[in-house]
Amino acid sequence: AFALIALMSPIFGVAQTKPGLDLDGTPLPHGVNYRVFVHYPKPDNGKPQFSSPSCSVTTDDQIADFGQTGWRLTGPRVYSVNESALPSGVSAGEVYSAVDAAWATWHSADPNIDVSATSSTFASRARFDGVNLIAWGRVPNNALAVTYTWYNSVTGGQVESDTIFNSRLRWSSTPYASDCGGVAGTYDIGDIATHEFGHWIGLDDLYADTDKDLTMYGYGYKAELKKDTLGIGDALGAATITP
Repeated sequence: AFALIALMSPIFGVAQTKPGLDLDGTPLPHGVNYRVFVHYPKPDNGKPQFSSPSCSVTTDDQIADFGQTGWRLTGPRVYSVNESALPSGVSAGEVYSAVDAAWATWHSADPNIDVSATSSTFASRARFDGVNLIAWGRVPNNALAVTYTWYNSVTGGQVESDTIFNSRLRWSSTPYASDCGGVAGTYDIGDIATHEFGHWIGLDDLYADTDKDLTMYGYGYKAELKKDTLGIGDALGAATITP
């Protein structure tokens, strides 16, 4: 699956290439498809840049833009964290706190978004297995994170989502205080997670320069925290998509 994604565009969400089959080639239930979102740093001449911190403070988060993926998250859901391979220097408690805060942000936009933690898991890779997984591991092309969402093409409901963060990058967890107040040289778990969870609920990436201050802007930066707070378009999208 990683080799396949590596050959695809680093910008847009990648649709299922073999209908009816999962990432590993096993059959999926009738009507279930998946889509893959690869989240990168802002590219320079077409190449992701990991060396320079480019976080900028918000100048306009009142843009009413949002994109829809074609599914929606319905009903209470639970997620599981693989605690066996967390990033160096970050505790399990910090991960859960960051993830819960990210979900609380979306819940504040629409109370129908109800996602909470359940027991940890030993699952370590994305696959359709009934687990909404959050883990650190290998991702294609040194992306920041990759989200895989399985959805029912008949009902339009999200069925399962897995988010894999890049284990080769430095990560930290800082509660929001300012847009660029994260730990220098690291990517913030809550910041990136809030963006990734937008895909779980049915929001697509945005890449226009005018959308750079929205949570669903498709690029992430070191020390960035501003995705922790939603812009107008993010909140509007959440309220529009979920029932």
